[in-house]
Amino acid sequence: MASYLVVIYGTSTSGRDAAWQLARSLPGKSAVLSLDRLLEGAIARPDDDALAELDMAHTQLRLLVANYMRNGYHVVVEGAFYHQRDGETFRYEQDIDQLVALMRNMTRKALMVHIRSSEGGEGFEYRQRYGANAMSLDAATGVEAVAEAIRAKLEAEDVI
Repeated sequence: MASYLVVIYGTSTSGRDAAWQLARSLPGKSAVLSLDRLLEGAIARPDDDALAELDMAHTQLRLLVANYMRNGYHVVVEGAFYHQRDGETFRYEQDIDQLVALMRNMTRKALMVHIRSSEGGEGFEYRQRYGANAMSLDAATGVEAVAEAIRAKLEAEDVI
């Protein structure tokens, strides 16, 4: 059986709890992969070259997603996909597209989920590219409501 790939992105840490709630509710094996955890939990002394370090973390994320999916896990990826380092903003939204493209043969359904804050924030351009495979949710609705909405969308017939 092919696995689900869910990419949750938005403001920093906005989807972490929802990702875990969702992963625990999916049938079978599931894993949560977090860009924040790769950056904060594995690096004891950061590289002076922030861009090189961010590139390394995003490469590691793609490898981990592939490995888990190859072994039959549903994968929930959560991350901001844009980072502030030393006063600069680094944008990695293109990695969402790369994840989906790389995993296309291993996933039964791929879903892009934008978690927005109540105050607004970044736009949701992925709806245009992914159509029925994209959704935007307000973080203020709560972790359980966000996870339930994502699970319902995965079970919907219009998501491929």
